[in-house]
Amino acid sequence: MFDHDTFFNIDMPEAYEAVYIPEGGERIDTVVFIDRNVETFPGGYETGVSEKRVEITLRSDHAPTPRKGDIIAISNESFTVAELLDSDSFSNKVSV
Repeated sequence: MFDHDTFFNIDMPEAYEAVYIPEGGERIDTVVFIDRNVETFPGGYETGVSEKRVEITLRSDHAPTPRKGDIIAISNESFTVAELLDSDSFSNKVSV
């Protein structure tokens, strides 16, 4: 069986201790991975238009259904979930 604590280890690169706050819910202490300056092509590669965004990967056992408006806070920053990008039984990736 998959062990969330092994994968979401604070000693991993880009791992941060965080607080996940679902809109209208209880605060949850967790560990997240933050990918900054992720380049995307919203109109497709052919347009030549790109944008950069921040993506955060959360533990699915701590944040089973992240939604727009939920807050993810680390020591000196907070992020608001814009959309759920990917979800599986182990993790959820959101753009903020």
